[in-house]
Amino acid sequence: MNLPPFSEENISSDNIILHLDLPEDIAAFQGHFVGHPILPGVVQLDWAMKFAKEYFGIAQPCAQDFQVKFVRPIQPGEITLNLRYSDQKLIFEYRLGTQKCASGSIRL
Repeated sequence: MNLPPFSEENISSDNIILHLDLPEDIAAFQGHFVGHPILPGVVQLDWAMKFAKEYFGIAQPCAQDFQVKFVRPIQPGEITLNLRYSDQKLIFEYRLGTQKCASGSIRL
């Protein structure tokens, strides 16, 4: 799955904030669900891992353990992804404005 269009903000060696633009016509929404597109949870995990690989230089990340909590469906529009990487652990959070949509951690 390709990464969505995005802009960067607050990049450091262990933390990054990205603003993702999620138009309704991206592949991630196709068929999930017709007339009411929702970003699948597996795509959210995939994007967190791919962005972590790109920004933190993690070579071929492999999850050993993970925890995730989906709080609110993500629909087309702009959302924020916050990634933190420390001690072989990736912590991520998707937000729509001030509302948390999903969060979790992945031990790599």
